Amino acid sequence: MSSKPTIRPHIQWKCDEAQFYLVQLKKVSAQVFHETRQFGFTWGNREHQGYARIFLFLFSGFLSAFRCVTFYLQETCRRMEPPSQWYNKQTALARENKGLLAAFVLLRDSDVHKRTLHPAAGVTNRIDFATKTASSEFTLNANDLRTLEALKSEEWAVKALTSASVIAISEKVLEELKVVIELGVTERLI
Repeated sequence: MSSKPTIRPHIQWKCDEAQFYLVQLKKVSAQVFHETRQFGFTWGNREHQGYARIFLFLFSGFLSAFRCVTFYLQETCRRMEPPSQWYNKQTALARENKGLLAAFVLLRDSDVHKRTLHPAAGVTNRIDFATKTASSEFTLNANDLRTLEALKSEEWAVKALTSASVIAISEKVLEELKVVIELGVTERLI
């Protein structure tokens, strides 16, 4: 009796890679905003722009690892006898629900095939007057995203991608992806 090879180790490897990039994003963000004063980050500062570039390079790596997992899932379903529509149903549901999973697929595909992300990500400053603290985070720039061909008619995706910091949306989408993977394992598709 021969056992059917599984793609699970490759999926896990790419999930681990996405997690690695997420940890690096957090480190760079902490470095950028810890070393600058609370409102000291400026796009005119070459050092700050360098950090922003590094941050976006890491985010691009995260996007690629994330998308690789979705390609593995898609290919696994395509190669089944008969081909399974499970993955296509998952992505259609994510798109119908205007979820981050579908928005990230659009962003990554646009980044790779149409236009590269660049240091116009944006920085938000939040002030908590009760504790008298402030924080800064990198966020994606909605106006910039709206210029991408894949997102021009997808306002829901722009809203999802700009709803929180890059780190927060990356954490959330990785969790969403893990749920889809677990569902695929449960249904014995992967």
